[in-house]
Amino acid sequence: MQAVLGSELMRDGIKSQIFRLDGMDFEVLTCGNQQGDQLALFLHGFPECAYQWRHQMERLAELGYKCWAPNQRGYGKSYCPSEVSEYHPNLLMDDVARFVKAANCKTVTLITHDWGGVVAWNYAICQKGPLDRLVIMNAPHPFIAQREMKKWNQIRRAWFMLFFQLPSLPEFLLSRNGGAGVVQMLKMGFYRKERLKPDDIEVYRSNALRPNGLKGMINWYRAYFQNLSSLRLELKKHPKLQVPTLLIWGERDVALGKGMSEGTEKYVEQLTVKYLSESGHFVAEEAPDEVNQILTDWLSKRVIFTKKVG
Repeated sequence: MQAVLGSELMRDGIKSQIFRLDGMDFEVLTCGNQQGDQLALFLHGFPECAYQWRHQMERLAELGYKCWAPNQRGYGKSYCPSEVSEYHPNLLMDDVARFVKAANCKTVTLITHDWGGVVAWNYAICQKGPLDRLVIMNAPHPFIAQREMKKWNQIRRAWFMLFFQLPSLPEFLLSRNGGAGVVQMLKMGFYRKERLKPDDIEVYRSNALRPNGLKGMINWYRAYFQNLSSLRLELKKHPKLQVPTLLIWGERDVALGKGMSEGTEKYVEQLTVKYLSESGHFVAEEAPDEVNQILTDWLSKRVIFTKKVG
């Protein structure tokens, strides 16, 4: 069931609304044609939140889409349980299905980054709900991640994922000194650091410092690793992904090397790949004009960068 509990204008036509879905409250940023039948559903990553999609939401609204960017569980004003079990990968996929159902559109395009991309890969592969097009930014296909995480260079880059398995200590270290650790992670993720503005930093810092905020955000890592074996078994049951997929990758990503994108065509039938050589991990914010142009061209089928294998 869906109930809209209230809304407020955030910026430039983007509203923050609270939806009650299956007894849980989710904050969703909305803009564009809310009576339209084309949904663009944006899924954010860590340590950002739905705010990261403001540039892309405005562009897709111009293209006629009904744009929704939820703060996923553990973020913003959304449902934020403290138990690790509440962040099971299956529950995160179920949330996506809830958003899709609540939006009630004829077509669904997922536009995702980082953890949002991980959830979207799983949702698409496991066929958890309607999906017409998939956009992933700097998030590896699960089988590519499995391959690359056996390599020392990638383990060295992503050491923090293992550190986040510890109880309580990551939350303490990231939150001290007014969330200085969160700010440092953001700055490290930008190649062109001047594009990370003080006002944007404050949005993410404040989000992380909510009561239980960092616990919920880091529990994504804990729950994923605790359930990784069973998730892989489930993913292996499904054939090659048939949904048209766009992979955008910032090559200057300090956490996820370019190798995390290579070979994806083995697992996706209709794959388009676009690399941005002067962007880091947070590509949608660091290179909004370039990303928006790629999205516009791909969605309108003016430009296709296709890789296929037989």
